[in-house]
Amino acid sequence: MALNEGKVKAPWVIEGYCNSEIFDAYVENILVPILKPGQTIVLDNASFHKSARTKNLIENVKFCSCRHTHRI
Repeated sequence: MALNEGKVKAPWVIEGYCNSEIFDAYVENILVPILKPGQTIVLDNASFHKSARTKNLIENVKFCSCRHTHRI
């Protein structure tokens, strides 16, 4: 799910588990099309969020950045 301009955009629900391949498909086909230059994507530190492909997909949107949170 993404919050964009105060509205929920790019909702996504899957049954079962998630992995890098599934998450990258979401990023590429659902999230990236709604991103605008200058936005920051914040991800938790789930292992499937950390693929190089995920980072490249997001950062190829001009001036977008990808940040990971750290659990305390």
